[in-house]
Amino acid sequence: MTADETELTGVVEMRVVNAGSHAEHRAPVLVTAEAAHRLHLPGENAFEEPTLAALQGRRVTVVGTWRAGVLRVREVRP
Repeated sequence: MTADETELTGVVEMRVVNAGSHAEHRAPVLVTAEAAHRLHLPGENAFEEPTLAALQGRRVTVVGTWRAGVLRVREVRP
């Protein structure tokens, strides 16, 4: 893990983001004891996120960097 990366552990859920806008869609979030954090896996379609969506309901640890309030995931561990 590099100095600019964050590591968080929580449960992956699919939630509606950007509610009420033309970009409203269901997206993966990591729910921790402190908050819900929006996730994105670079290279995947941000409106589908199939890899992260498949983890729904699972407790995982993610490592990534923040960009515009979204954690861009580099690594996912069970």
